[in-house]
Amino acid sequence: GVDRTFDSGWNVNLQYSFRYVFDYEDPSVLANPVVRAIALQSAAVNNQLDRRQNGMTLRFARTWMNERLEFETSAAGYFETRDVAIRPRLSYALNDSTRAVLGADLFLGPQLSYFGRVRDLSAAYAQIVYGF
Repeated sequence: GVDRTFDSGWNVNLQYSFRYVFDYEDPSVLANPVVRAIALQSAAVNNQLDRRQNGMTLRFARTWMNERLEFETSAAGYFETRDVAIRPRLSYALNDSTRAVLGADLFLGPQLSYFGRVRDLSAAYAQIVYGF
C-alpha cells in the first residue's frame, strides 16, 4: 500500500489485499439445496465465497483549525463479490477533554457477500466523547 500526506494537508492511504483459500470447495455447486444454502451462508460469514479474493482499502483524512476539526472517511471492498464498507467521520474538539462526533457505518453489496449480508445494520451516529 501507499500512504501520503499532501501539501494541502490531506492524508491518503491506499492498500491492496489478496487472499487465497487453500482446499477451497465452491459451496454453490453442492447438490443438496439445504446443505448448499447453509454452506453459502457460512462462506459469507467467514469471507470465503471465492478461492481468490482481491480487495482494497482507502482512507482520506484531514484536520483543520489546529486539529480541532477532523474529517476521515475510509472504505474497504472486495472485487469478486462487489461489496464494500464505508465509514465517514467528522469530529470537533469542543475543549481539551470533550469532542463531538458525527459518523456512519455503511455496508453495501449483494445479500450473499461479507459486507452485503449486514447492509441492514448500516447506521449513522452522533456522540459526545469525554476524556478525563
